[in-house]
Amino acid sequence: MEPDDIEWLQRLKAAYEKGYYRTESAEEEQTPFPWQHRSCGDCPFWSHDICLVHEAPRPANAHTCRYFDRAHRQEARTLIQRRRWELMRRLPEQG
Repeated sequence: MEPDDIEWLQRLKAAYEKGYYRTESAEEEQTPFPWQHRSCGDCPFWSHDICLVHEAPRPANAHTCRYFDRAHRQEARTLIQRRRWELMRRLPEQG
């Protein structure tokens, strides 16, 4: 490894440990992870201490799951919708 590569790798590790995923020479230009300093209470699928995706109690200050990330939100919506349809189909059977 070249000395420049070693220095870059050290900067990357230090930035990662601080919660940044881009190493810029100027610290004010470093970008935080999108989920950093976020909790279930910030998630669009959390309501009244319940995770709508997992259908489980979750406190507002709990760590977010993968569905908080925008890339997985459509998957979360699909899971929620599928569970609702399954519930709706079961209701007439019970009546």
